[in-house]
Amino acid sequence: MEGIEVPLTTDEHFDAFDKLIHNPSDTVVRVTLVGRFFAGKETRFPNGNVGWRGYGHMGCCSLLAIQQVISVDPHDRGDLDYRSSPDQPNPGKVGCGFQNLVAPWPYSDWVKAQQTADLQESALAYDSPKQVATAA
Repeated sequence: MEGIEVPLTTDEHFDAFDKLIHNPSDTVVRVTLVGRFFAGKETRFPNGNVGWRGYGHMGCCSLLAIQQVISVDPHDRGDLDYRSSPDQPNPGKVGCGFQNLVAPWPYSDWVKAQQTADLQESALAYDSPKQVATAA
């Protein structure tokens, strides 16, 4: 990368890390590693702004090239959920459910007021929130 060789050490730690990140479930992996960080290059854009262009889609990102995995925390406890996203609600379970934001929803008056504000040509609802609140 950028003329710099970044060798990868493949050993049992790397294999454990590789197995966890290729797990089809959404998961968090805690790992200690050695790598080389490529920030990109400072760039002056036509509009005069200065920013960093790097790697990825349209140069949006920096790059961390992994060289060695030092340690990996195993996912071997049955009492922990290692996923990085919450469970989706089960509407069939007691205490779970959903409501549509339409009448006779308890706050349907508020939704209607927002819809009215969105349709007004005046920017009053956005520029003067205190005045709108006082009128309400």
